[in-house]
Amino acid sequence: GVVAAVLNTTLLTAGLFGLSGRVADGAAASAFMVVAGLAIYLTLAVFDRARELLKDPAYRRKGSAVVFNIAINMAMKQALLVCCSVLVIAVALMIACHDRALDFGLVLCIGVLCAVFSSVFIAIPVVLALSTRPAITKDRA
Repeated sequence: GVVAAVLNTTLLTAGLFGLSGRVADGAAASAFMVVAGLAIYLTLAVFDRARELLKDPAYRRKGSAVVFNIAINMAMKQALLVCCSVLVIAVALMIACHDRALDFGLVLCIGVLCAVFSSVFIAIPVVLALSTRPAITKDRA
């Protein structure tokens, strides 16, 4: 799940950055590494919440999809604070600086949005598809 999220985030960010017409240099490469780290952090935050929920006997009876849905809701507050902080810094870099810092800020802006998307809509479905736990059913809802 984490590998899929990081690959999706990095490729999507690189593709969108390439569409901007800018050339990737050392600053952009370092921003790609920051974005990959952010994708790992966001994905592991959701997985950690799911693991904590599965320790509770009340949640063990529920399906994996229900547990991950609750974990996403719990982790989103923390993720939004982190992502908003990164976006504020990235926008400030884009406004105040030129050339390399502009590329760094642009990659960060694109990458934050892609990392949130990948951690929720790529990593979790991959884990649910590979999971041996039963998914949600109507009698368990």
